Amino acid sequence: MSLLSIISSLFLITNLIVFPIGKNYYFQEKLSEEGSTFFNIQSETSKDNNIFPLKKINDSLGVKVSAKSVLVQDLNSSKILWSKNGKKIRPIASITKLMTTIVLLESEGIDWEKEVVINKEDLNGDFNKLKIYNWEKIKLKDLFISSLVASSNTGIEILLKNIDIPREEFVQKMNKKAMEMKLNNTKFEDPTGLTANNVSTAEEVLKIATKAFSYPNIKAATSQKGYSFRTIDSNRLINISNTNDLIGGYLNIEAGKTGYIETAGFCLVSEVSYQNQGPILVVVLGSSSHYERFTDLKAISTWIFNNYSWQSDFL
Repeated sequence: MSLLSIISSLFLITNLIVFPIGKNYYFQEKLSEEGSTFFNIQSETSKDNNIFPLKKINDSLGVKVSAKSVLVQDLNSSKILWSKNGKKIRPIASITKLMTTIVLLESEGIDWEKEVVINKEDLNGDFNKLKIYNWEKIKLKDLFISSLVASSNTGIEILLKNIDIPREEFVQKMNKKAMEMKLNNTKFEDPTGLTANNVSTAEEVLKIATKAFSYPNIKAATSQKGYSFRTIDSNRLINISNTNDLIGGYLNIEAGKTGYIETAGFCLVSEVSYQNQGPILVVVLGSSSHYERFTDLKAISTWIFNNYSWQSDFL
């Protein structure tokens, strides 16, 4: 390593504040949150040495990420493995749709076999994601799944128009659910995530995602690379692609949701496992580009799997 590299690394480390919080885990915040930062996670002695996953004994600096907020939790132990600005309130864009689908599935009286006619006034915004045409007829359940897979704002709006809950009342139900879940920093103004006033934190997004992915319909929809269905009258086959580019890679993406508006940056939450390690839930908010959110989550997940030991590693 060159002298310049050593000096640069030392300068970077001095700009990190490291807080030991127990359970083989360190949490750091940079003095200035703007831009990228390294994580400097170090081993520590803990009273909970028997709780897996355990941090391996090394002083790895981790990985460089563009995301403004990050949180990683082991789902079996509920142990937080990594945090960056986890309490910072930010716009969450289409991550909103996880709460939308929770409220939909918990609403009574929705007929998922209902046939929905697509009208010309419905075909606005990002309707092309759904690949549907004027006057075509599809089932409500297909609209639900394809809107989630494609992250279609138009699809969500059409869906809400075809249930017996006014849009404004539905958003109130979303906020009520957030209160029930004790998400004090989470607020919704619309059901799609297009407004910057839909806000949360990485900590609370993790709770929303944990709840959402506990529903088999949501988990199945967000873990598949695509979804196919046929229109009712024309019997036309429609193939919808998932917005999560990590599905089908070397990491096992068991569920996930993307999001983007300009004020939120590029966001991603995914349940991830690798071989016998995990599952972990990773929240990435405010990455710098479409591809950086995937790079950030992949790099963070890989670092976690390389630097923590799971009980299965010793069996």
